[in-house]
Amino acid sequence: MDLVRGFAEAPAFWRLLRSAVLPEVTVDYGSVTCPVRIAQGTSDVLVLSQAAWLRVLVPGARFRVLPLAGHSAIADVPQRVLRLVEEAADAAGRR
Repeated sequence: MDLVRGFAEAPAFWRLLRSAVLPEVTVDYGSVTCPVRIAQGTSDVLVLSQAAWLRVLVPGARFRVLPLAGHSAIADVPQRVLRLVEEAADAAGRR
């Protein structure tokens, strides 16, 4: 509990928390012009709502679910993440 209390008393804690939880408030996602893939691991409970928000806020973004992946999808399902990167790169090459 002391560790949590220490973070809460740190000067930048609330600003950092706000930017981590509400990034859509501080970024102009409407200006994104490159292909975007938003991936959400089915076992990731940290950012469940962020992926949905980003899908709505980023023009043309595509959402992909990553079965069996948690918060660190690149470690959990590296081949699936690589395919998503290649898919976005291919889409960028067609522009």
